[in-house]
Amino acid sequence: MALNIDQLNTDTRKFYDRTLTDQVHDRIPLIHKLRRMKRVITRGGTQIQIGLKYARNTQSEHYTMGSILNSGNDTKRTAAVFDWRYKNTPIKYTGEDEIKNQGDTQIFDTVSEEIEAGQEDCMEYLSDVLFESTSPGTDTSAIPQGLNSALDLTSTYGEITRSSTVNAWWRGSVVSTGKTVSLAEFRSGYQTIAQYRVNFKNVLCITTKSIFQKFQALLQPHVNTPIVGEMAKAGFRSMSIDGIEIVIDDNVPDDYFYMLDLSTWQWRINPVRDFKLTDFKWQGENNNGTDEYLARILLAHNWVCNKPRANQVWTSMT
Repeated sequence: MALNIDQLNTDTRKFYDRTLTDQVHDRIPLIHKLRRMKRVITRGGTQIQIGLKYARNTQSEHYTMGSILNSGNDTKRTAAVFDWRYKNTPIKYTGEDEIKNQGDTQIFDTVSEEIEAGQEDCMEYLSDVLFESTSPGTDTSAIPQGLNSALDLTSTYGEITRSSTVNAWWRGSVVSTGKTVSLAEFRSGYQTIAQYRVNFKNVLCITTKSIFQKFQALLQPHVNTPIVGEMAKAGFRSMSIDGIEIVIDDNVPDDYFYMLDLSTWQWRINPVRDFKLTDFKWQGENNNGTDEYLARILLAHNWVCNKPRANQVWTSMT
């Protein structure tokens, strides 16, 4: 039976749309939480622009009737600008597959397996670049700008330079000296970010399995109820300390512990490349083409943080 490519594309897209959230979005703790907080934003544009307020309005005043009122201008706002980052995941179905899998059902089953493999690749890619386990993204790289890019102390971020003396308000909080897992260290970190009006309900801590177990061991002798967090309901291994949830992500670099105010984060996705699945097309029609059907999963996105200083990372916690 000849391959009905139109029907295959229709059935494949239904399967893809139905499984995308389960296979990609809800398998990464941070993205799952951002979705619940409505911080995953699909919006177009040639770039991502985020308005920033970095200073207080000093013109506010108390006054008495008849006095002259202040009307001066403060320089207190700017904008961070980020470029889109692009991801392509090819999905192939060869002519040999078509011959071996005769019948629409067998063909669809084979393509479904390829789609699931592509979604798995997307999930691993997103988690990997989020924690920048290979190399951090920059303003000019093709790699998305994840957590470490935002919290860095000296690199340009969103086209805004930063250092200890220039735009220090745009730096994250980085603890690079060795620290031992303890409740005192955890609470000290929260006090560091809390000064920037952080609501603890928006804070999520993400770390390795090893560090998670050490915090768990600290709590177990002192509690009579299971120390699980809300995200355990979504299938993630989690617990709470002082109402702040800690989860495990296998892609977190060794010895890293993140304490993030997720209200300062957005995952921005361009609607034109919102995990778009293209139709399968036979490549033999093209010059130098091969006997295979090819579709692609296309994504244009980036992570952006509008207040890095409300987030902290420990890079050497043991």
